[in-house]
Amino acid sequence: MNSDETLTVTTVDRSILKLLYLSQDTPISLYWFHEEFDFSPAQLGTFISKFSAIDVVNEQNNEISFTELGKIWLITHRKVIFLSRVKYDWREIPVEMFKLQIHVDSMYLPDWKKMGVNFFEDIFSRIKLLK
Repeated sequence: MNSDETLTVTTVDRSILKLLYLSQDTPISLYWFHEEFDFSPAQLGTFISKFSAIDVVNEQNNEISFTELGKIWLITHRKVIFLSRVKYDWREIPVEMFKLQIHVDSMYLPDWKKMGVNFFEDIFSRIKLLK
């Protein structure tokens, strides 16, 4: 990885890289990461594709370990990985999910035009069926 490239590090990346470093060259099962930390297969796959592309980790038989270059790379980039601001991918809310907000103490009135014409009739008929 060149010095002018930026690396986006997530909390998942930090956790896995730390544990791989502490494992003393012993490969760690991907399923173990899933069991211990509830990392999804997508998160593990993203990690593997990101760090195997720059030859930091190696995946064989569903186990991952550092490559020869991996530990050296981790020590060299430790400031970027462990001390920089982390991208919390699980906390980001997509823009399309934001809606107009109303004030906490304001009165709320639903838009009656958007409700079905038979909305209340349907509710009352369901209540009658329950009796």
